[in-house]
Amino acid sequence: MGADLVHFEIVGDDADKLAEFYTKALGWMLDEPMEEFGGYRGIKTSDNENAVGGGLYKRTMPQQGNLNYYNSEDIEASVSMVKENGGQVAMEKMAVKGMGYFAVCIDPAGNPFGFWKTDETAE
Repeated sequence: MGADLVHFEIVGDDADKLAEFYTKALGWMLDEPMEEFGGYRGIKTSDNENAVGGGLYKRTMPQQGNLNYYNSEDIEASVSMVKENGGQVAMEKMAVKGMGYFAVCIDPAGNPFGFWKTDETAE
């Protein structure tokens, strides 16, 4: 068993400045902001088809930080294991229509992380 890193999100107060930074400093390719998703930009880190991609967007809360998502075949079971082992749930399972499901948890040290399950039938 394991939980592979499948997605990451970078947040900041000036998303345009961050997009420029990561494009120039790391050579990442960023999508144009998707207004229907609050200006969220997809990130492609390389041409390697196995590379983990991510997203970048404007911080919406002062305490909000970057977030890593890990693969889960069963989000409810993964969230249950987090609770059983001293973690908390910050956001219960939610659908991203046509893409999949996610949940956000907090480890015992206060670090947030998420679970992701790809499911193109998600409503």
